Amino acid sequence: MRRRLLLVVLAAALVAAAIAWATRGGGGHAPPIGEFVVAERGDVALTVGGIGHVTTLTGAALLTLPSATPATAGGSASAQGGPPAPAGGQSTADVVFPAAAGHVVRLLVQRGDRVVAGQPVALLDDDGTIAGAVLQARGDASAARLELAQRRIQDPARGTPPLAPELTAGRDAVRAARARLDRIAGPPLAADVAAARLDVAKARADVRLARAGTADALSAAQFAALSAERRLQTLNGTPDPSDVAAAQLEVAKAVLDQETLLRRQPAPSAAAVSAADLSIALAQQHIADATASGSAADLAAARAELAKAQSEREALLAPQQQPTEAARAAAALAVEVAQRRLAGLAHPAAAVVGAARAELAKARADVAATRAGRGMLSMRAAAAVLGAARSKLAAVRRGPTADIVAAARSDVQKSRSDLATLRQRGAPASATDLALARLKLDVAIGRVALASRQTSRLTVRANATGTVTSILTTPGANADPTTPVLRVQDLGHLVVALDLSEFDVGRTRVGAPALISVDALGGREFGAAVVDIAAGGIDNGGVVNFPVMIRLRTRHEQLRPGMSVSARIIVRRRRDVVRIPLGAVSGDGHQAEVTLRRGDGQLLRRRIVLGLAGKEFAEVRSGLRPGDRVLIPAGG
Repeated sequence: MRRRLLLVVLAAALVAAAIAWATRGGGGHAPPIGEFVVAERGDVALTVGGIGHVTTLTGAALLTLPSATPATAGGSASAQGGPPAPAGGQSTADVVFPAAAGHVVRLLVQRGDRVVAGQPVALLDDDGTIAGAVLQARGDASAARLELAQRRIQDPARGTPPLAPELTAGRDAVRAARARLDRIAGPPLAADVAAARLDVAKARADVRLARAGTADALSAAQFAALSAERRLQTLNGTPDPSDVAAAQLEVAKAVLDQETLLRRQPAPSAAAVSAADLSIALAQQHIADATASGSAADLAAARAELAKAQSEREALLAPQQQPTEAARAAAALAVEVAQRRLAGLAHPAAAVVGAARAELAKARADVAATRAGRGMLSMRAAAAVLGAARSKLAAVRRGPTADIVAAARSDVQKSRSDLATLRQRGAPASATDLALARLKLDVAIGRVALASRQTSRLTVRANATGTVTSILTTPGANADPTTPVLRVQDLGHLVVALDLSEFDVGRTRVGAPALISVDALGGREFGAAVVDIAAGGIDNGGVVNFPVMIRLRTRHEQLRPGMSVSARIIVRRRRDVVRIPLGAVSGDGHQAEVTLRRGDGQLLRRRIVLGLAGKEFAEVRSGLRPGDRVLIPAGG
């Protein structure tokens, strides 16, 4: 510690001695203590900046986004989310890519040529792929056009047009359904009423017959049982004289029938024929009267009467034929059977007696069944038929129900609908189907236009106006939308891209002036201005950088995209103020001091107040005047 203190004291003594020597003007061979400069009026500027690179305005459009890598000397920032920047700090925004896939046929420009946006720069060939797509699209459009024309005339989906007989049958069905509806909805026909009345009368007659038949059936059954009982008694004892007489009468009748069959019948008399003709004429008169009255029942009865009269007259006039051998044999057999029956009354056989007993049992069973109510069942059935006939007559008089009328109307609607459907067969398409066909045609036409536009994609065009700076392919090489063909750069609008730290970007604004120094051009400086500041930055290892774009005010022929530059952006400036170099100032702010040389050559320390301090000069607000000489210490 003592040694250090001794060295400090010794150094201070040496400095004091040197100052004194300089003040006194002694010793021309003493080492210099520094350089004296004059305080003057001028501008003081505060700048920020760093190392950037030259690029085009098109390429810098992507560089205004946060950079993916920190700025380095001679490097560039890639656009976040975009294609990587090529070597040399150039962006793919200046690169021309094909719009279709194929191979390069011919290049239309050379390096150094001036091109405008949209100018053809190369031709591609896709071996007919796009041409085939155009032909296919045109074929689809033609098919859609034909389909629309056909649907306007006849829709195939609706089948073939109807034939004339089909239309006639459909119209007849409509008329028949309409006539049936009119008949049902109108008043009842006289014939229907008459028929219903006839059914009621017939049913009443059947009821009367059933009632009479029940009593007659019981009497007949009782009589049959009594007869069977008497027959059995007769067979078991002496035959009844009446039975003998009946058997004799049966024999006589059989003999008479045999003789009548063998005897020739006389021809009909004139009176009989006249009576038959009169019956026919009377029946015809009855038909005429029934037709005039309009009664269907009377007309039917008169026609039946006429048919019967004509049949009787034909039978009367029919020629007599000789009896056949079969008829003669049957007559002889009837005589023989009657004779045997007469002979059997005196000596009945056992089989005959058994048959008589069975007949008696059956007759008694019939009596019991008749008394048990079979006749009542017949009467009930006849009464039910009578009730149904009366209901039918009432329904005919009352007219059809609402359900029947509704069903008839439904039949009319159905027949009309069937006719309309028949007429629609082979008719033009509906409005909806025509609209769909037109839409299909429009889509096909759009595909033709799209396919035709694909043909123009085989011509590679410049994406911007500028100069061809690089040819990136050769004729015959494969090309696709990811393969670069050439680079077109706008050399007339060059800009500088650089990154500022988060501390410097806050002091920078759009429009701030800047100075660009290019080492490749001997340190030449170009005037510039800030045109864009990124809204967000990129954190790279704890250092946040913000891309900034600066536009050059002048153009130099040797200035090329990709060159490294030193950029200084003026964030504050004080004009026409007293300034001195920063090396002459010790301390800062209100504690700053300078070494001043008076007119008599003596040196003295003076406190000054500083203002804006730049990279080289500092503003002096008080303590100095223009023309004062201040010392810049040697090695300061």
